[in-house]
Amino acid sequence: MRIKNFILSLITLFILFGNFTGTGIRASNFNIIDSKEVQDAMLFQLSGEELRDLRDNSLAVSKHQEFTGHLSRQRSTLLSESYAGSFIDEENRLNVLFVNLEQLLPTLSGWQDVVFHEATYSESELEFVYQEIVEIMYGADYDITAAYVNIEKNVVMVEVINVTDEEQKEILSRVSDSNILRFEQKTEGDRIDTSFGISGGTRIDFSRGGCSVGFRARRNGIIGVTSAAHCGSVNETVSQNGMNIGSVTASVFSGNSDALFIELYPGFTANPWASIGSFMESYINANSDFIIEGQRVTRFGNTSGVDTGIVSRTSVTINMLDVILADHFQLELQSASGDSGGIILGQYANGSFALGTTAGITEYHTYATKANNAMNSLGLTNY
Repeated sequence: MRIKNFILSLITLFILFGNFTGTGIRASNFNIIDSKEVQDAMLFQLSGEELRDLRDNSLAVSKHQEFTGHLSRQRSTLLSESYAGSFIDEENRLNVLFVNLEQLLPTLSGWQDVVFHEATYSESELEFVYQEIVEIMYGADYDITAAYVNIEKNVVMVEVINVTDEEQKEILSRVSDSNILRFEQKTEGDRIDTSFGISGGTRIDFSRGGCSVGFRARRNGIIGVTSAAHCGSVNETVSQNGMNIGSVTASVFSGNSDALFIELYPGFTANPWASIGSFMESYINANSDFIIEGQRVTRFGNTSGVDTGIVSRTSVTINMLDVILADHFQLELQSASGDSGGIILGQYANGSFALGTTAGITEYHTYATKANNAMNSLGLTNY
């Protein structure tokens, strides 16, 4: 009982399985049930081990927020300049990396439950080389499918397909510190594709096929919902269950966003929850500021339903449909055709937040547009 009460105070309505029906666009279509009934039903589906894992992971995420807040308040520039990143390990422990760790240990003595590691390169050094690789990706001279900072290994990883040893040497010669780079050879099956679906039965339909509902927002004071930009086009009418519910008024498939905004027609509204059958998980608003590697999140999609997975990369530059998309996050879970645009929720001490929406998939990973990037590129505000 104590665990149950703790979890209920820690997160809002966490769920593990089902099929995303996309309800929540039109209020009259959703059967609102008592929140305690929903909570009890959801907790009934979780084993004791799953509850403990969820609790411990959420505590580590909260600890990360607390620690990064502590860093931002420090007057010592050495502390911030030496920071090399954070991640949550499989045992749900917060791990933090610093350059010159031994020199900094006296200032870190109060953080007994954080695991500290010595790093060779600082976050700023890694980011500089990472941005150099991003520029190379935009040049399209090499078959690079993804690039990201591997915090745990303290390097910049470059995933390549059909790139020769000679071409790798050329790439190394074009960055300021080649020692930071690591290459990983991938196959054609690892090439990032969209999760856009053309099959029937998807929850929101565009002229090209079906996708999933993202998070709610406002644009120029008008209420609506997001989805993936590769699903539809500006001025296109969007339908749900055969009814026209709105039209696309903004779309960005470039930079750091695969996102569009659907302005809802009068009589439709956007509810602050994702739903699966008679279950739902509410969220406060959209905010991707506190994503951390190792964080457990929940992905909703109209084809795959709902699933939980670990954030394995917080900032990846990907090549999708020959479009370079920066600053996406990577999930260790599979998605399917039709899941594009679906909301991804993260659980924090004060409730759940929309972290982003599904963009691309490989055989083993899901790539997502961050909520803040989508909102900034589309000119959205929280609703």
